[in-house]
Amino acid sequence: MSKSNETPSSPAGDDRNLVSNTEPAAAPELEEVVRQFWEKNRSLLLGLVAAILLAILGRNGWDAYQAGQVEAAREEFAAAESDDQLKAFAADRAGTALAGVALLKVADKAFTEGDYTAALQGYDAAAAELAESVFVDRVQLGCAMSQLLGSDEAAGQTSLRNLANDTDAAAAVRSEAIYHLAALALADANADELDALSTQIDSINPGSGWAQRILLMRSTLDVDSSETGSEGEIAFETP
Repeated sequence: MSKSNETPSSPAGDDRNLVSNTEPAAAPELEEVVRQFWEKNRSLLLGLVAAILLAILGRNGWDAYQAGQVEAAREEFAAAESDDQLKAFAADRAGTALAGVALLKVADKAFTEGDYTAALQGYDAAAAELAESVFVDRVQLGCAMSQLLGSDEAAGQTSLRNLANDTDAAAAVRSEAIYHLAALALADANADELDALSTQIDSINPGSGWAQRILLMRSTLDVDSSETGSEGEIAFETP
């Protein structure tokens, strides 16, 4: 028997040893992908860019308008001098901190002039505008002192005590409230109250001018007691 001249197949009997002449299709170039995406979504992209630009311009325009309004308000506030002008400014700018400051100026002026009823009304009006500002404690102190020096001393003392005990209030305002309470205690020769107030202010604002004044009050009261005559008369008046 003659040998076959056929080429033997692979051991597995398949074509795994044969190399294919077919090349894989080349992937699209990135530039072409981008071009196709742009052509397909051109309108959407242009609209999106336009919207972003308009938003930026609108925000900048609004900020510029707001800044102009603030500057105009400051100029109007600086120009207001009389009570009527300040009240008119506050009415026009209701809901702003500057409106509250204008009313606070009116109240302070009334307080300085000894018109405690008008001062209290002014502080109450200012409080409505400055409830969330750094002036809130200052306004409360003005209300308390207007009550104390006006026609409602008991309410004034209560307001001062509430302010003195308010841990959220500024230390300087609490210290002044304590000082005024100490002055009342000195007038009543209440040494125990003075001691308590001295301890309280030392825990809040030690070494401050208010603390030193209260310490002087306490020492003055001690001197008054030691200098009292045999008939119970005080040798000199307290300051």
